[in-house]
Amino acid sequence: TFKSVLSVALSPDGKLLATGDLDGQIRLWQVADGKNLLTFKGHDGWVWTVAFSPSGQTLASGGHDTLVKLWDVQTGDCLKTLDKHIG
Repeated sequence: TFKSVLSVALSPDGKLLATGDLDGQIRLWQVADGKNLLTFKGHDGWVWTVAFSPSGQTLASGGHDTLVKLWDVQTGDCLKTLDKHIG
């Protein structure tokens, strides 16, 4: 499961782990038992970075597709897409 992971982030409370992979997917894991809670599909290609907001309620992802996406951690909904980042 973790062989294609490019990026990881731990939530501020330490209960969730987010991973971004080569297939454009972001997965949200429960640290206590390793359960996959949600899978976000929003990037075409590699997910270079993932980061939690200070509140832990929002997850940001940045991909090779030049998109930055903001996700609702509870529902998995994409809240906003920012396009054409360059780094």
